[in-house]
Parts: sequence; structure tokens; C-alpha cells
Amino acid sequence: MNYIRRVLATGVVLLPLNGACATPDNDHLARATLLVGTVARVVATNEGATAEPGEPRHGESQPSRSVWWSWDAVGSGPVLVDLAGSFSAAVVGVHQGKYITGLAPVPVTTYTNVDGTKKVSFAALAGENYKFAVDGANGAQGGIVLELRLLTPDSAPIILEEPVDRTLTEGQATLFVVRVLSQSPPHYRWRFNGPEDIGSDSSQLSILGARLEDAGTYQVTIRNAAGTVTSRAARLTVTPSPPVITWQPADQSVVKGQSAVFTVEARSSVPLRYRWQYGSAGPFGFGGTDLPGEDDSSLTLDSVEPSAAGGYRVIVSNTAGDTAQAVTSRVANLTVNLRPPNNNFADRTSLGSLTNIVKTGSNRFADKESNEPRHASMNVQASEWWTWRAPASGWVEVDTVGSFSGAVPAVYLGGRLDVLEALHGERASNVDGTWRFGFECKADSVYQIAVDGATPADQGSVRLRVSLLGPIAKPIITRQPRPVVALEGASAEFRVEAFSAKSMTFQWRFNGADIPGANGPVLLLTRLSAIHEGTYEVQVGNTAGTTRSDQVDLTVLPLPPLITRQPSSQDVVEGETARFSVGVQSATVPSYQWFLGSTPIQSGTGDTLTLESVRTNQAGPYQVQVSNAGGTALSRTALLSVRSRPFNDYFTNAIVLTGTNVLVTGYTNHYAGVEEGEPAVPGLQGRKSMWWVWEAWDDGVGFLDWGGSYDDAGIAVFEGVVLAELVPVELNPAGARRAWFRAESGKEYRLVVNSTNATESGVITFRLVFYPDGLAPEIVQHPAGVEVVEGQPVSLSVAATSQTALSYQWEFRALASTTWIQPAWATNAAVEFLQARAEQTGDYRALVSNQSGSVASEVARVVVHQRPHNDDFASRQFVTGRDLRIQASSRYATHEAAEGPHGGANGNASVWWTWNNPGPGIVALDLAGSFNGSVAAVYVGNRIDILTPVSVETYGNPDRTARLKFTVSTNRT
Repeated sequence: MNYIRRVLATGVVLLPLNGACATPDNDHLARATLLVGTVARVVATNEGATAEPGEPRHGESQPSRSVWWSWDAVGSGPVLVDLAGSFSAAVVGVHQGKYITGLAPVPVTTYTNVDGTKKVSFAALAGENYKFAVDGANGAQGGIVLELRLLTPDSAPIILEEPVDRTLTEGQATLFVVRVLSQSPPHYRWRFNGPEDIGSDSSQLSILGARLEDAGTYQVTIRNAAGTVTSRAARLTVTPSPPVITWQPADQSVVKGQSAVFTVEARSSVPLRYRWQYGSAGPFGFGGTDLPGEDDSSLTLDSVEPSAAGGYRVIVSNTAGDTAQAVTSRVANLTVNLRPPNNNFADRTSLGSLTNIVKTGSNRFADKESNEPRHASMNVQASEWWTWRAPASGWVEVDTVGSFSGAVPAVYLGGRLDVLEALHGERASNVDGTWRFGFECKADSVYQIAVDGATPADQGSVRLRVSLLGPIAKPIITRQPRPVVALEGASAEFRVEAFSAKSMTFQWRFNGADIPGANGPVLLLTRLSAIHEGTYEVQVGNTAGTTRSDQVDLTVLPLPPLITRQPSSQDVVEGETARFSVGVQSATVPSYQWFLGSTPIQSGTGDTLTLESVRTNQAGPYQVQVSNAGGTALSRTALLSVRSRPFNDYFTNAIVLTGTNVLVTGYTNHYAGVEEGEPAVPGLQGRKSMWWVWEAWDDGVGFLDWGGSYDDAGIAVFEGVVLAELVPVELNPAGARRAWFRAESGKEYRLVVNSTNATESGVITFRLVFYPDGLAPEIVQHPAGVEVVEGQPVSLSVAATSQTALSYQWEFRALASTTWIQPAWATNAAVEFLQARAEQTGDYRALVSNQSGSVASEVARVVVHQRPHNDDFASRQFVTGRDLRIQASSRYATHEAAEGPHGGANGNASVWWTWNNPGPGIVALDLAGSFNGSVAAVYVGNRIDILTPVSVETYGNPDRTARLKFTVSTNRT
């Protein structure tokens, strides 16, 4: 299709003509259409466009049908390039550079419009040129609407990404997001359903745990110092959620005849219904049947029988719109237990008349009878009953050793529960937490025995032993002494309990020898030390004999270690060494174990933990546990913070630069370091280097400008691929923190940024520009204009880059002329006037040339001001008369070497007169009307170095000028 061009106020519109597709005018980079200003909008097409050889990718798209625009940034700031209204597959690429094969991509952020088209944003620098290519993904083509907008401080925000509609199930969370471009800080105000202000000053609005009443529209107004913009209204739809069971029915274990209650708790925003089922779980699921009428949140089963055992579950449902939603609870199991057969006194088990009998049972699920007595002063909880007839008289021991812990026996006389008489005897505890009871029996008497628990939780298996020990003889030990482990300096107690029909004696022994004075049932040892360690026993005697107790040990442990110095937190850079240490006081040699969090460190078994070449995954809390035989001590937590080195701190991680005009910004070398074997660079003594690598695609000159980096930053350039074998490349200064170097086609160049001293670091910004051979020179430093007074020196200079030899020719143009003159002598990079003259006032520029062309510098204006004719003492103006009025100026006057201060002011811009008085009298000298702050002085003498001040009286005028008077005699000058 052919097109004609029509120019509109907003840009260029391409109108189709009948015929075949014509190639767009801006099909190639060299014919890129120029965009101007801060806002530009064009309508175009890429139909019939092609891709050029060597053309780079545009975004993620291979070039196929690209058209080009060029734009010179008229200011610095964020830029938006928007394709809204273009064909859906349109993509845009942003580049810098002059030639198609040397373009450097500009980093952009891509957004999607509501219509599916794209827009990108990037940061522009004033004066830089940018190229925009619009292409079609996979060869697509169509109409293009391209809008360019540079945000200025007086620009309202621009919405890059609108909030989008959301659909949630009740209780879910979501996020409405708006993204904007703004030169000044934006403020956000979100609204719900139109005017309702929900007051979130953020680009994001969180909906946490959505409710049905949260459904509606959400819109945000964005405001900055320049204006306001409002987003589209995004709709939130909230559907009710299925029921959520918050409390599952629990398993039940009851005794036959009791009640069982199953309860479920559920949450829903709409009313709930319940349906209970009974059954059992099988290989194919729960085989359950509905329980008629059970439609509440609780299921109660009264007076359960064993047949009620099984599984129970409930189906909880609600209605969300037209759709029923249901959830099924877990299966809760009901267990129906039977009470022990000897649970009641009337059902007690007979033990016969044996002298030594053992019986087993269980008091699990037992209970107490209404008139049952308390057993051994314990509240009756779950008792079992036995009956025993004594075959002879003597001492009887009823023992529950081997039963559940806390099992307590009790013995009674009597045939009915309500008339039982408790027997008195000796009660003692066993090592396993059970009890035993000793009493004196009579032959053929019947005794009732109950076993119960000391607490409600004491239930389980019962092992009951009834032993007739025979007539009373030597003492019976009812409670043996127990081993003791105690700390050094503490106390230890050994205790024995015994029964005897006669009075008893006690003798404690240590390591087989009697302990003098230790003659009671309790042995107390104080201020323990290692000498107390050993074996202890007691002999209990009466007139019938002696009974020896068990032998038990006393172990004396040293005091636990005491931490006297805690480990300190560390803050290191990745690759450095971190050390933690602890100070400890211990009577014996302690052991150490260091931990990272809760994980023990295999090598951390000393009082110092050394971590060499620390990595970021080693950051965290460190503690040490110190132990000896007496116990452990845990230190306080010390935190290790590990600062990550920049990625390209390492030579092998050098960041690759591509293109002919590359801007590197946003890096810092705060935590960078120096590698072993890194070459020393004169003047860059810092230890915080970062690396980049760039390959020259042709012979030419690389120009570096790092003026945007921190004050002490410097750049060095090397050739080579191995750190220890790098060869420095000569850098040629081209102004403050600017330099250029020769580059050869196909060679890689390593750029390192470092500091001029060992401690400085900061933000790194530099630009690398490549100029291939065969191009005209480029001026990198233009001459600057000056204003001087005649006789003062003037110096103008220019600096340029070129791949070939440079020549210079300065040109001069007088202020009133339009003709440039080329002085034959002005053919160097600098021109100097040691003593400038007024006729040298005018405009100057430099023509810099190489074999490929010439370029002119910016114009520098030199202004040489003339001094007053009476600026020097030798050129003073002679005046005569009695009443004189002189009008003159001291502007651009100077100060002579032998000249001193005048009237208390240093002479910086003085003019001179000489006057010969016509006769004696008083002379008045008044500077009223002169410049503010003007002063005057009067002298006699004919040379400036021998002048003698005349005594004057000084007065001040209202306009801050001076007036004075002095006395003169005849014929004085």
C-alpha cells in the first residue's frame, strides 16, 4: 500500500493510497523521523517495513518490520513511550548510538495497556539522543500510534499500570496495584464505591480476608505537586466460601451407661445445616448411614451400650447463590469400655488363705461407690476390691510393686462397705512409685483389700502381692535409702524407714566403716566435696537382730561452668574472617560446643570459634554451650552480619558492556575488596575495586567520563583475560576525570573502578563512548569565555578525541563584525595572551580537524576592559584652580606594586590626580555622588614609593561616600 504524508499538530498521519505496500520513510535508522519537545505524538505504520543487517533485538523480539524515530532529550527525567492504540503485537525498543551495528539498548521497564499494547519507561539525560524502534512480534504489522512524554517538574503523574478487576472467594486476599511516573513524590488516595475514602497513601491497596461486603469498585487518585490523575475503577467480586470447620468432633471413650457428646464448630457467612452419620471406615471409604433428626451442631448419645461403638461424622453445608457447598468432618471414634469385674465391694475377688499370693488386674474405668471410705487418706477415684483369710497369725505385707505408679493398697476388717474398719500398720513407698502396707494379722481373720490411685490420673494395671512373713523378729526396712547426686558445696540427705515391734537402733556406714554419731534414721551431709563420694548404708537393729539396708552411692559433681566473658556480635564483609570467643571459669576442664541457631558447628569445640572466608549463608545467631560434669552454661547470642560483596567485585564476574555509548550507573563499592594478584594502579590505592569488560568492535578511541562517581573514584584500563597477567592500557587525560585510550578491533578491555585511598567508597557512575576510526573528531572540552582588564593574561583551550592526528585553527571575530579571521599563529590546542589588549575583545572558536573532517567548538567570548587613563600614579591627571568639580570612574582600575592603602582601605582599584595649590588655606575634598563606599587620600611627593600622607579630617556623607579637609601652604603639589 502507498501512503501520502499529512502534517497535523500532533504529528504525522500516513494515509493509504491504492496500490502496493510502500516502504515507510523511516524504515531505516539513518532515516529516523525526528521527534522534538517534551511531548510528541505520531500516527504511522510498519506495513512494508524491513529489518536492517546487524539490527539489534527490540525488547524480546527479533527485528522484522521496524520503523525508527530519533529524539534529543530536552531535559533529564523519566520518559514514557506508549503504543496505546497500535496493533496488538507492536513492540518498542529504546537504543542509543549512531550506527545500526553499534546501538546500545537503554534499560526500560515494560507495561501492558488495557488494550493489550505495550508502553515502556526509562530515565533520560538532558542532551542525550535516543532512538525508538517500533516493530511487530513474529513479523506482525499494522497501524502505530506512538506517544512520547518527558516528565518535567510541572507534569502531573502518568499512570503506567491500571488496577485490574479481581474475583475472590470469601476469606482470600488480593492486591490492587497502580504504577505511575512522577517527577515529584506522588500521593495516593483510594476510594471504594465512588466517594467512600479508604485512605491508603500507597500505590498498593491490600484486601486481606475478603468479606462479602468488600465487593464493589476500587479507584485511586494520584496527586503530585503539579496535578492529579484518577485511575480506572477496578471491580472486586467476592463469592461466599464453603463452610470451614473450625472445631472437629473429637474421639470419645466412655464407660457403658455413660453419655457421649460429639460437637462440631463451623464458620460461614450464610446459615449452616448439619447432617450426622454413623458407620465405620473401610477400604472403600466411610460406610455411614444418616442419623434421623440429628441436625444440630452437637450429637448426644445417652446411656451408651457397647453396640454404639463405632465412627461418627457430620456433613456441614450452606448455600452460596444457587450452588450448595458442603464439607465433611473427620470421623470421630466412640469407644465403650467395661468396668473391672471387682469394681464394687460386693463383687470383690477372693484370694483364699495362701501365705504368699500374687494377683493381677486393672482399675482402668473403675469408679467409687456412694458410701466407699477413703483409702489411705486418698480420695477414692477408681478402686478394685479383694478379700483374704489369714491362715496364721503374724506380720503381713500387702505390696503393689509393679502396678501403675501411685497405686495405693488399703486393708479393712468388716463384711459390709458401710461398716469397714481400717487397719493401722506401716505404709511405705516403693522405688517405682507404688506403695506397700504392713500389718499384724490374726489367724482365720478375714481382711478386705482395696487398691486405688493417689490422684485421678493414677489408673492402669494392678499387681497385688499378699505375703505372710511370719512372727515378729528383727526390724523390717520399709523404705530403703536412695542414691544421691549433688553439687559441690551443697547438702545431701539419706533416709531409711523401718518397722519393728521393739525399739530400734541405727548406724550409718561410709565405704564399709561406721560414721561416728550417725545414729538416726536420717543422715545429713553438708558442704559436700570430693571426699564425701562413696557408698553409704545403714544397719537397723533391735534385740532380735540387725537388718542391713541397700548400699547406695553419693556422687558429688563439680559446680557448672561460669561464663565470665560473653561472645560479641560481628559485622564483616563476605570473604573476611570472623571470630567469636568466650571466657569461662570452671573447676574442671570444660568442653565447648558452638551453635549457629540450633545447629551445632562441627569444628566449634573450643573457647574460640574462627570462621575464615565467611559466606553470606553463615550469617545468623551464634551461641556456645560450655559443659563440665556439674552442668552446662549457655552464652548469650552473638549476631554475625555478613555484608555481600558486589557481584563484579571479582575479576571473573566482570560485567559485560556492549555498544558505543554505554552509561554505567547505580553501583556502589562500599563492600568491595581486592583479590590476590590484582595489579597495582598508581594513584588508585583503594581496596574496593569493581570490574567491567568491553570489547571493541572496530579500531578507534574509547572515551571515559567518570565525573558522576564519588569524589575519590578513578578508572584504570587493562588488556588480558587472567588477573595476574593483565597489561595496563595508557589513558590520555581529556579534562577533569575524563580520559581516552586507543582500542583495537576484537580486543577485550578490562575496566576497574577503585579509590585514590584505602577507605573511600561510594556511588559509581561512568560513561564509555567509542569512536571508530574514520570519524571526525569530537570535542570533549570547549573553551570558556572570560572577562579581564587590559594587561592581564588570557588563556583559551580546547580538548578533543580522534582516531587520527589532530590539527587546530583558532578563529577570531570582533564584536561589531560578522567575519571570522584565522590568525596564522593560533594553531595549537590553546591560545594565550600574556597581556591582553582592548582590541583583543571579541568571540573565539577553535576548528579541530583530522583526515576525516572538522568540527568547530562552542564560541567563547573574551572581554578586555580598558583601565582608566589615570589608573597609574605616573599617569595621574593634572588639575588646577580653586573650585573644581571632576567626573571620572575607577571601574577596571588596578593596584600598583608599591601602592599602599588609601584612607584605611587597601588600594585595589585606585585613580590618581595631582593639584598644585594656588595659596595657603583650608581645602575641602568631597566625594558625594560617587559610588557607595568610595574613599580618598591626599599625599605629597613625586614618586609612588616615597609619598607622604597629608593629615586630614575625615567625614562621612549620607550616601556612604567620603569627604575630608586639610590645610595647605603656598606652592605645594
